[in-house]
Amino acid sequence: MDPVIIYSSGIIYTSACADAALTVEEVAAVVNDRSPTGISSPWRLAEAPTFVGGEPNPCPCEQHPDTRRHWLLAC
Repeated sequence: MDPVIIYSSGIIYTSACADAALTVEEVAAVVNDRSPTGISSPWRLAEAPTFVGGEPNPCPCEQHPDTRRHWLLAC
């Protein structure tokens, strides 16, 4: 399985499912490489402590809770 999967992307926010061993800096580096923002502000950990559904940021992946985490990034 790919270590980082971008599963939702918008103008201000993007969400990625990543190997739990990766740091947010590593996840952001991959996301910025694969899907750059196109502006001077790169993707970084969102300041919001939760996703829109109330899940903490990061949170365990629903399908692989022991090995993967979901991250909310903002630009």
